Amino acid sequence: MSIEGLKKIFNLQYDKKKEKRRGRSPKRESAGRATPLLTFRRAAQRHINAASFATRNNYLTMLRSMREYNGGSDILLSDITYTNVCNYETWLKKRGLSMNTISCYMRAARSLYHKVSKSAKRSTSDPFRNVFTGNTKTRKRSLTEQEIQKVQGLQLPKDSPLQLTRDLFLFSFYTMGMPFVDMSMLLKSQVDDDAIFYARHKTGHQITVPMEPCIREIIRKYDNPDSRYVFPIIDMNSRVDIQRQYISKLTTYNRQLKMLAEMAGINKPLSSYMTRHTWASIAYKNNVGVHVISRALGHANALTTQIYITELDDKELAKANRLILNRLKKEKRGKK
Repeated sequence: MSIEGLKKIFNLQYDKKKEKRRGRSPKRESAGRATPLLTFRRAAQRHINAASFATRNNYLTMLRSMREYNGGSDILLSDITYTNVCNYETWLKKRGLSMNTISCYMRAARSLYHKVSKSAKRSTSDPFRNVFTGNTKTRKRSLTEQEIQKVQGLQLPKDSPLQLTRDLFLFSFYTMGMPFVDMSMLLKSQVDDDAIFYARHKTGHQITVPMEPCIREIIRKYDNPDSRYVFPIIDMNSRVDIQRQYISKLTTYNRQLKMLAEMAGINKPLSSYMTRHTWASIAYKNNVGVHVISRALGHANALTTQIYITELDDKELAKANRLILNRLKKEKRGKK
């Protein structure tokens, strides 16, 4: 080999050693710039970790969905293109997801993408510019008092997962619609003989729930001296992080609620949020003021609460209209 050939080999090896001492591979680009092999999740991890519990849950749910869309692999940051985003939206529609759920995924993806782009100072066109990120008006389903009683009366195996699901559902209703995330994170230190004190994870609003015998009975039923939590949902000794535990338990909870609905003969798809709509509707029907219901649900304003009771208002309007039309019919018959 010639002297020039030996010099080339020596210089190449020397350059590789220099790159290694600097703590980076010679094949990678400089920090802050996306490489073709950088995944969307890895690029956004810092922003995911810094998010609130609820927002982080939305990010992770969206990323799992994108992984499934991408054939089981994390999607690359370079693949977040206008065409791919549109294809992802179409894929979600074909899976039967509601437009509001699709919107939630798209808002989470758009938010993360723009955070990553801003951090890396990447000037790119918006790949989410034409996808749906709004909200559609949906019918807020709720249970009747009789249907709640059917759930109460279910005979379930003692200490079974279905029994826990039923008790959590009833506890949520008894506590004025406490969301599943707040039940999951409810600490014993937030409970005393007179009331439950907690802040909603979604809004941060402080809520006080007066203690009732039915509430106390469920709390005592699941008391575990070795746990700081009220319910056996989050396991602090598990190797699985709290976020993943929560997502898994919520999925199981909603699946088992549908089983309970079938067992109780309820022709409605029970879900974790139905207790909030149910409590609000029953309270409103019993002349509880909207401002009181709003405080109980932890809403920032009464306009949000109005969404929960719109269905009930529609029924009352239909009832009033039917009453008026029936009176007109009677008057018409009387004239004849």
